Amino acid sequence: IHRWGALGLAIALGALSAVPVGAAGFRIFEQGSKAMGMAGAFTAQADDGSAMFHNVGGLGFLDERSFMAGVTYIRALEAEMDGLDPFPGSDYSAELAKLSEFPPHFYWVEPLSDNITFGLALNAPFGLVTEWEDPDDFLGRFISTKAELTGLDVNPNLGFRLSENFALGVGAIARFSAVALTRRSAALNPSTLQQVEVSKGLLEGDL
Repeated sequence: IHRWGALGLAIALGALSAVPVGAAGFRIFEQGSKAMGMAGAFTAQADDGSAMFHNVGGLGFLDERSFMAGVTYIRALEAEMDGLDPFPGSDYSAELAKLSEFPPHFYWVEPLSDNITFGLALNAPFGLVTEWEDPDDFLGRFISTKAELTGLDVNPNLGFRLSENFALGVGAIARFSAVALTRRSAALNPSTLQQVEVSKGLLEGDL
């Protein structure tokens, strides 16, 4: 009994100490309020217009015209980098600028027959930015001072209901995206043999 009690206590403490790791990076999965309210456990259900993002097969079970539109307010918590000895030193710290973004989503569902449903989705599966405050003094400025990735998907779909409990969905995605990366560049001063900042770089691209 004591052994199982200790194991249960260890599991409880581990759960309480868990922190988000942000493993999805710049990916945005918040594409519908119902799916968000179910903590993303929506793929097997997918019974509204956001099925076109989560599981397009669910479109085949939708038999009424509907429209959905909204935005998701994404605001990141504070994040900072603390230095270690010997470099850059335990007294060094830097902070990320606070994130504040509003990625949109829109869904149109239009039944074409008793068993075929058309749907059109517009959403932003990418749209976040990381930017360091005080880039002139940020020690990582030669790697990155700002990284921004945005995208908008135009997604037409067809859902086919083959039986009461089985449907298939097909679709295509046209993605319009843009990326912007900024950093500083350094060079070796031959007189002092020290690295010095020589330029500011910006790399931009879109598709």
